Amino acid sequence: MGERKNLFNIPAYLQVGDVRLKVVKWGISGAVVEPSPLLELSELKKADFIFPYDAYNELVIPNLKIECFPENGKLFCAFKKLSKDQEEALKYLIREHLWGRIVSIPGELMNYTQEEKIRRELLSLQWNLFLKQTLKKVLQAAVLVVGIGTALLGAKTLVEEKPTELIVSSYSEESPPEGNSLKKNNSRGVQKAATTEEKQATFEVASKIVQSQGTGETKPFPLQVSSTPKEEKLSRGENYYCVQVATATSAESLVDLAEKLKDLPYVRVEKIGRYYTLRVGFDRAYQEDEKLAQEISKRLHKRVFPRVCAYRPERWVYPQAEAR
Repeated sequence: MGERKNLFNIPAYLQVGDVRLKVVKWGISGAVVEPSPLLELSELKKADFIFPYDAYNELVIPNLKIECFPENGKLFCAFKKLSKDQEEALKYLIREHLWGRIVSIPGELMNYTQEEKIRRELLSLQWNLFLKQTLKKVLQAAVLVVGIGTALLGAKTLVEEKPTELIVSSYSEESPPEGNSLKKNNSRGVQKAATTEEKQATFEVASKIVQSQGTGETKPFPLQVSSTPKEEKLSRGENYYCVQVATATSAESLVDLAEKLKDLPYVRVEKIGRYYTLRVGFDRAYQEDEKLAQEISKRLHKRVFPRVCAYRPERWVYPQAEAR
């Protein structure tokens, strides 16, 4: 029934078809998921493993083979025959979680990167997985096209072996190609058009991912032109941009650093899991956060980076008065 050792409480999902199931615990051996009729039968299925992070980003590890068994009101889904890429991606997530470079908050069903380097590595990992998946589909399509081309070539050879007078009458200007020969020519044209459209769509998707990777952020919603003013009421249901300045295991050093930035909007120290992080601002526009990050970097002579932030005042340890 699968190995239950070394399972971690890291927020994640398993997606089977169009259904997304919450993962309770998971590890290299498999995952404990919420009950679902889709998985109650102990048969081999395919599922995408989804790792949510930084409010709206997701790392998708596609096409895991799983076999699920009921256990104590939940289901244990064993991972079967993981590919090298799938296993390495899962191990990477667990390692960064254990080292504290990814902080998991099960109550929010969200993970947060604590360093710009980790976020970039996650984006790069997603790109590699996407590229290999796309190449696999392209190769499958190419095999299909070759198969169709071979069949058409065979059909053409049979036509050419017919008596000369039949060929002349079929392709004379007075009697254009009809019937099966016309359908074959049309189907070949449709196949070429479909292949061109498929390549163009793949190129456009890849271009968007490369562009987002260059900035270190993905942007699934249109950016607004103005930042959030100080007096605007913030919402828990929205995501904002902010600047992450520093992370530490204690709040004291970050509070001292925050005092140097108190003239900037929404300077706060948040406690996330076992760590404290100093962040500045709540903006709707990524461009505004880039400008703010440049100003903070010049003032403190250290590297800072823009990121997605949620409004969670209960996590603030500085300033406590505003957090209330």
